[in-house]
Amino acid sequence: LVIETPPGQPARPTIIDFKTDAIDAAHAAARAETHREQLHDYRAAAAEIFAIEPRCFSLIVVFVVPGIAVSLSDR
Repeated sequence: LVIETPPGQPARPTIIDFKTDAIDAAHAAARAETHREQLHDYRAAAAEIFAIEPRCFSLIVVFVVPGIAVSLSDR
């Protein structure tokens, strides 16, 4: 979890989930979708703990191999 707090602006939290799934780059987006519910659970917990609206969060799945990040944000 990274929470940027620029002066005078609302917090911009990002949940980054690193995965070691053995995939190729062509399947990264589809495989990331299979982790969406898990990231939504992380977002709900972090939103409650830090008192930040869930809609403010960015959600990113990073596949270590092949080294691709996929955004699952729904804002």
